Amino acid sequence: MTAEGGVTIFVGTVISDIDVSMRGRMEVDVDSYGIVEVKYVTPYFGGGSGGGFWGIPAPGTVILVCSPANKGDDWYYMGSVVEPPLGMLGDAEEDEAFINEVDDTGTLTGPAAHADIPVMPDPDIYKSRGRPMKYMFKSPKGHALTLSDQYDPEYHNTKISMESANGKKIELNDSPMSDNVLMRNEHGDKIKISSNYNPPDQGARAITVDSVGPHLYMSRNGGIKIWVNDGSNMDLINTSTGAMREKDSDVSTWGKINMVANNNDIVIQCKEGSATPNFGIPSIFIETEGSESVIQISSNNKINIVAENGIDITSSTGDINMTAETGNIKLSTPAGKIDLN
Repeated sequence: MTAEGGVTIFVGTVISDIDVSMRGRMEVDVDSYGIVEVKYVTPYFGGGSGGGFWGIPAPGTVILVCSPANKGDDWYYMGSVVEPPLGMLGDAEEDEAFINEVDDTGTLTGPAAHADIPVMPDPDIYKSRGRPMKYMFKSPKGHALTLSDQYDPEYHNTKISMESANGKKIELNDSPMSDNVLMRNEHGDKIKISSNYNPPDQGARAITVDSVGPHLYMSRNGGIKIWVNDGSNMDLINTSTGAMREKDSDVSTWGKINMVANNNDIVIQCKEGSATPNFGIPSIFIETEGSESVIQISSNNKINIVAENGIDITSSTGDINMTAETGNIKLSTPAGKIDLN
């Protein structure tokens, strides 16, 4: 048909998207006209600067093309048709012949050859209110960018998501029962930043890092600080039983908590606070469980124990042994006495 201004609009099928000139040219079989070269059209193209939206339809796609009268034999891409254009040719027999077109070898080349490809990029586009409230760009391989405004009284799916064909996903979710920022791989390992509290697993304004594999936090030229400003406890817990360790690996490779300072000290401080068990007196507790448990302090040089108000050493059922293999044991009390009972 011919629109106002002498623009002729046709229906065609993309035959090839191979373009040695790399300028967005494609071969299209145009109804009642034959095979022509069609120029791709995109919004925001910046005069050769490389900007714009690039999404050339794949072979087999039914498209609309036009040939403006003032452009001679030039053809331009207008848009893709979501389904085979039944009725657009004005003749049912021509429609059927077009859809089931075959080449000289008898191979199906018309739109029917692609009948196994879903018409919609997402089957849930019309899920809410029977209206298309989800907007997408999806590549033939399955990579997808989705903007969803879907909602009804019992269903909310308001989010922006970017997902790879293998299932890696970045999601900005405004749905009331999610309300978070999510980064996830295809195996379910994830980083989640929540906005509101959603019981039982999501705290308000919380960050969750969850993976099956190891975590590595590295600062190459700075520092790492973990700070609880005015919240609850800071817990460092290892519950590993070694069940998942590598076969025949050393028993020392699992279950431990290690602290290493290669070039300086390890400092543990406890400052005064009203929540301490000893009525505001700052305390450090080192405890072990089990009848055969051991606490060991080793040094290549000296061990100094200093207290302002006394040192108590008690063994409830066993001995207290003091050994100086090459030196002396000195007991001194310049201003008091030594009691041996």
